[in-house]
Amino acid sequence: MHSLFTRNRRCITPTMSAGFSYRDRTYWGTNGAVELCLDKLIEIAAERGWQDDSIAALLYDTRESFNMGCVVPLDEIVTNETSRIRFTELLGAAIQRLREDGELTEYGLSWVRSTLSELHAALSISNCD
Repeated sequence: MHSLFTRNRRCITPTMSAGFSYRDRTYWGTNGAVELCLDKLIEIAAERGWQDDSIAALLYDTRESFNMGCVVPLDEIVTNETSRIRFTELLGAAIQRLREDGELTEYGLSWVRSTLSELHAALSISNCD
């Protein structure tokens, strides 16, 4: 790997802001916003009884190894059509919760409305096959 990148369990870590990568595109955000999004994804997965689910396990593992500059590789989570649909639904619920919880600054909310929503749209229309 290029010297600007390190691999930390599930995170590819460049020397800049954090993000989610999906299909050769990185959806950048602040470290705090990406970390809070991971927290919401895990929280909602637990509420849905997905603790033993592979998606929840990968999210939890990623959150445990999260560090500044972490890029969450969603291609490891979204591996087939079923996981794509489930993760897309989970992300949609997390976006809603991030908008409503009041934990983000206006800058963070702007990221949710733009970049995170773009990721949700990309997941909604893509085909994993």
